Amino acid sequence: MKFKKLITLLLIVCILAGATTAPIKVEASAAKSYTSSDLRLLTAIIYCEAGWESYKGKVAVGNVILNRVDSNLFDHVTTIREAVYDLKRWGRQFEPAYNLTKSGKYTTKGAPLEAALKLYVYGDYKSEEQKKVMAECKKAAKDAMNGTNVIGDYLYFNSYVAATKAKCVKEKIPYKIIGNHIFFERFY
Repeated sequence: MKFKKLITLLLIVCILAGATTAPIKVEASAAKSYTSSDLRLLTAIIYCEAGWESYKGKVAVGNVILNRVDSNLFDHVTTIREAVYDLKRWGRQFEPAYNLTKSGKYTTKGAPLEAALKLYVYGDYKSEEQKKVMAECKKAAKDAMNGTNVIGDYLYFNSYVAATKAKCVKEKIPYKIIGNHIFFERFY
């Protein structure tokens, strides 16, 4: 409860100080225990999926992954690793996690996520901007793992905003657009 009050107070101070024009709505939930490996993987997938999105968009991607870990719909997923590399029920869930081989099989070798994990570990950044983006992704991952939630219990997102919005409206599926991504509750 103290965490939620602190976040609310910080947001009010930021708004009054003019530090932000659009406050992030935060739903604090009970933080769980995560490992450094979880942080590294969540940071890297956020970097791949939303690295150039707003901070709120980065947190939202982390929320989707953590929501899947907690969701009964994804009952075959119990860890961040399983959520990110999930191929079991509906095929590849996070495109940067795999490359498709010539034989039609998925491999993690050479996938964008593998490169982002190496970047996280070795820090061979090509620019200060790239380093800054990775740091913000790490902060977003930490915040998501510590209970910051900007999308509620939504389980999906993609970058096909117009088409997905039309389907969500038609099927009366709740959604939220953040930057170049649309986040939604259930698949249409």
